Amino acid sequence: MNYINPFLTYLNTIGYHYKTIQSKETHLKHYKDWLTVENKDILKITTKTIQKYYKDLQAQKSHCSIGSINNYLISVKQFYSWACKSQYLKKHPFGKFKPHKEPNHNTRKPIDLKTIKKLYKTSKYPIEKLLLLLAYGCGLRTFELQHLKVKDIHLEKALVTVVSGKFNKQRSIPLQQEHLNYLKNYIIHKNLQLEDYIFQTPTGMISQAILRNTFKKMQHRIGLPLGHFTIHHLRHSIASHLVASGVNIQLVQYFLGHSTLTTTQKYVHLTKTIHYEISKKMGN
Repeated sequence: MNYINPFLTYLNTIGYHYKTIQSKETHLKHYKDWLTVENKDILKITTKTIQKYYKDLQAQKSHCSIGSINNYLISVKQFYSWACKSQYLKKHPFGKFKPHKEPNHNTRKPIDLKTIKKLYKTSKYPIEKLLLLLAYGCGLRTFELQHLKVKDIHLEKALVTVVSGKFNKQRSIPLQQEHLNYLKNYIIHKNLQLEDYIFQTPTGMISQAILRNTFKKMQHRIGLPLGHFTIHHLRHSIASHLVASGVNIQLVQYFLGHSTLTTTQKYVHLTKTIHYEISKKMGN
């Protein structure tokens, strides 16, 4: 029996976004292919099997972040939770096994405004300008950048609608006039259609690896160590800068798409030296 398809149907039934379901299907296909090579039955595995898969996954996906690798494991764990709930399994094979955590260096420390301005000023290519505009200016996650489509940019309302947010939450984010003009010109220049991705590639959706590498190169260009900051730092930074400027933290909570204020508070780091001043130009 193919247990994966009923699981994906279950996710659809409880309201998961179809893009999230597609991602989980990709993760589970990778896991199933690995099980085939290992000659393992999907319902007859142990914690040791999971540990071996995770080790092999890290080797195969060495170019990916720990977070991206862990997403594969999260999908597998969720599948087995469903299998236990559906009584296909009596015991969850994960047991007490937990994946590695991402390095915590500078994780929640905002990028100072001076560095943000340097990044804007030295951005050379449209992908770099868009990354800053959307990841810093709009606080989008890497996954949200990857899935953003032209139809999600409402030029007449000056809004970006995030339809592929974490836990399938949607939110709308206002655009500054300068950013709105840039997006409008970019879409026209690239002749993008409504169903095209903003970061459109010849094959369709851009990979997160390309986005991460782009941001690494931008940092290297201004003299920072390669990969000193992650794209997610831009989210932390805009949150801290907004609160430092006097924006109500509950508005920042909605801006970031957080379910609880506690999560937003973890993002916000205030210092006496932070003074919010959003970049009005795209660095030309």
